[in-house]
Amino acid sequence: MKVFNSTIKKFIFIWGIIVKFSYAETTAVIPSNFSLNRAETMTAYPYKGSYFWYNPALFTYSTLKINLVGGDVILDDKGKTEIEDRFNQKSIDTLDEFTRVLGQEEATISGGNLEVLKVYLPYIGLTTFAQGIVSSAPISGGKSLTSTLRAGATAGLAIGYGGLSIGYSVYLLKQAQIKSTPNSSQLATIKTHYEAGTLTPNNVNLSDYTDVFYGETLGQNVGLHYQFFDNNYSGIGVSVLNLGGAKFGSQKSLIKDVVKDLDKKMEEEATEVGVDLKMPTTIKQMINAGAHLELGQKGEDFLNLSFSVDYQDINGSVIDNKLSFAAEFGLHIPDSWAVKFSVPIYEKDGTYYHVGLLNLNLVSGYRVNESYSYGATLGTHWGFNRALSLLRMDFQASKTISLDENIVPSSWGFQTNLSLIFLF
Repeated sequence: MKVFNSTIKKFIFIWGIIVKFSYAETTAVIPSNFSLNRAETMTAYPYKGSYFWYNPALFTYSTLKINLVGGDVILDDKGKTEIEDRFNQKSIDTLDEFTRVLGQEEATISGGNLEVLKVYLPYIGLTTFAQGIVSSAPISGGKSLTSTLRAGATAGLAIGYGGLSIGYSVYLLKQAQIKSTPNSSQLATIKTHYEAGTLTPNNVNLSDYTDVFYGETLGQNVGLHYQFFDNNYSGIGVSVLNLGGAKFGSQKSLIKDVVKDLDKKMEEEATEVGVDLKMPTTIKQMINAGAHLELGQKGEDFLNLSFSVDYQDINGSVIDNKLSFAAEFGLHIPDSWAVKFSVPIYEKDGTYYHVGLLNLNLVSGYRVNESYSYGATLGTHWGFNRALSLLRMDFQASKTISLDENIVPSSWGFQTNLSLIFLF
């Protein structure tokens, strides 16, 4: 059947197209490149990317910010070395790409997130998001492969009294997922029929080792945070993620009109390949506790040094390596200085357009028995005549070194964000 062949080829193709998308076990549903570089020590760290997914109590420290678009990608070492070759390829051998992933003894990791119109106000925030994931891990006699697509929206808020804050966030998540665990014999069968042009439901039964999931859930996070000092972000936090478990159900979809074509397509393709469409498994509840200690006065000092520690998944079974640490050293430029010492890069009709530095941070993270990472973040502003800046662009690059290649391989991470600002 043409639809069957098309589905198989798309399923095979997704594993090899330019980058392979994946995350190892993480504490948040939609982790960012920045949080992964910190080994997800975000429970008590007042970084805006952490509010929605790690501890909504930190919305207490939110200020007005409009992030137009932000994205990040992670490539494992093998994917990084091959990316130039893949861009230069006139075509992609899908079978070769599929066998390449299954033939690796260690796990593979890469990932991609996109957030559009992330808005922060004092004590509140909201954003839309999309995430592509592909993971690969060795299992006895074969390989475990998972392909996941997530999209939705999230919002959160917090209230504070003195140094104590309490917060709540909610996310609406639409998820499509394929899980496959072919053994070496089944892979050989796929290869034989693919090369012979006889890849049909009668010859290859994907349902023997493949499941297709599709559904929607409404998840909740709650958190507490206590700040030690008025002019310093040092504090402790506790968060309950996916409160009560985020369960996928068959109730009327809250965003059905938006994704009705996807709903139909998933049902059709599952039927054509002979696989029953199932509800995704519940996203498990997770309780995290963390502490953040820093020197410096809430971004007002030129230099900032901080240390964070998290104990994640308390009394749970979602992740094995529960203890993680992070350190950060930052250089901060006051707004007035940032504009004054910006660099003109273009001139037209008497108007000079400039770029300037806002901050430069060096970041490192360590998760016990799993990995350690290091990287840098760079904040820049863009405006005109060394008088006014209206755009901010942030960049990050990081490197993760694996301590167990069967859990998370060594990888590279890249991230960028575009925001509106007002500096003069």
